[in-house]
Amino acid sequence: MGKMPNNKCNKDTQNFFTKLWKKYLYFGYRGMKEIWRDIKDYEGLYQVSNLGRVRSVDRYVKHEEGGLRLLKGKYKKIQIFKCGYVYVELSKNGKSKYFRVHRLVAMTFPDLVDWIEEAKGKPFEELSVNHKDKNRTNNCVDNLEWCTVSYNNTYDDGAKKRGIKISKTLTNNPYTSKPVEQYTLDMVFVAEYPSTMEAERQTGIPCSGISKCCNNKLKTTGGYIWKYRE
Repeated sequence: MGKMPNNKCNKDTQNFFTKLWKKYLYFGYRGMKEIWRDIKDYEGLYQVSNLGRVRSVDRYVKHEEGGLRLLKGKYKKIQIFKCGYVYVELSKNGKSKYFRVHRLVAMTFPDLVDWIEEAKGKPFEELSVNHKDKNRTNNCVDNLEWCTVSYNNTYDDGAKKRGIKISKTLTNNPYTSKPVEQYTLDMVFVAEYPSTMEAERQTGIPCSGISKCCNNKLKTTGGYIWKYRE
């Protein structure tokens, strides 16, 4: 994390996903008590809640004319990119970094997020955070679980067997659903996926890199060549 992803949605798509995100916060969890905790390495600056919201906290800062002034905390503006994940920008000592909100929630509330058995005892860096309903804007603790990368990549099949309802909101959205084709470096066809997000889910290769390949900004990613279906 850190650098700003360069595949930000256009304005219409951003507005669509922002409204969707707000809908989940209000309608999906309005009866759930919101709990705030400090974000690691940003204590006294930012907090994240169990509902997936991020805010700055009230603090005193040096005034340019001398003395201190109160800087009131406020909710952080979210940014949603074509891969479907919700990002937020955090600043400290004049440096800004971008973070995926679902990982902030999972790392800040490890006691409230579910863990699959194979993930228990492993460091965060080796694990993935799965969205149970596959809606990447739904970052409430109840919808997240720490898991292995392989579990996350094959989650849909197992979820269907367990009777879990999978959200199709992002996968079928007309703004983001554009079929992509996967090829070997020798241009041998491998597979076709309905979207870059679905390609990431099935292969584990970040959709941002796949998108760059499809838009001729990268030649390969994940050891493959990617193209939008003509």
